[in-house]
Amino acid sequence: MRLDLDHSSGEPRVFRREGDRVFIDAGGLHYRELNGMVQGATREDVREIDIENVHGHPYIGTGLRKSLRIRVRGDAGDDLGAFMYGPDIEVEGSVGRGLGNSMSRGRIVVRGSAGEGAGTGMKGGCILIGGHVGPRAALHMQELWYGRPVMVVGGTAGDLLGEYMAGGVVVVLDLRGGSGKGSPRGIGSGMSGGAIYFRGCLRREQVAGEARLQLVKGEELGEVTVWVHEFARLFGEDTEVLLSGVFTRVTAAHT
Repeated sequence: MRLDLDHSSGEPRVFRREGDRVFIDAGGLHYRELNGMVQGATREDVREIDIENVHGHPYIGTGLRKSLRIRVRGDAGDDLGAFMYGPDIEVEGSVGRGLGNSMSRGRIVVRGSAGEGAGTGMKGGCILIGGHVGPRAALHMQELWYGRPVMVVGGTAGDLLGEYMAGGVVVVLDLRGGSGKGSPRGIGSGMSGGAIYFRGCLRREQVAGEARLQLVKGEELGEVTVWVHEFARLFGEDTEVLLSGVFTRVTAAHT
């Protein structure tokens, strides 16, 4: 199998272009072949890439610096959208570890769940996850001059959510009441900036001792309501229901 395959040498059944849209069948491709095709397509006048039969392929969209739409049909692997600056990626299934690692701009929508370390070092853009997110999500999330990173999770989160978080916003809607995933612990450990909003009431023992928690009503969420509205639009939820209860806001103790 050739691992240096560029999109231009892909067979018609694997790589097909129709106008400004590209279709890739990843079913029999090594991840390096697939990502070579994606990178090659972005160097041309392409606005949308549709990838089907994705089965754990890692690094999709990693390092891309172009405004275009990528649709992933299947379950993607690790580091989807890492270091990206601009693309809009939608995954119909779930993803592995390191989702949006160090991304600076763009949007990622995941219909399923995400693994460990989602949003690690995230500096901008937004990630919306319909299911659960694994432990250590938003690790080292930070806020720079060009934007505020945002992550919205429809399910629940794993332990150490927002560990060493220095900026940005995380919203956990806990729509499925944990679904057997248990209650996250160590929320906001080492946190120095940003804010975590958890729908419902967190217990003091779930939050790191150095973090501060406060109950707020839906109407007091300010700009966060914009992201709740966006999540509801994408995933078919009722915004009024999502905002009808209380949220626990977790921030650094010194803020």
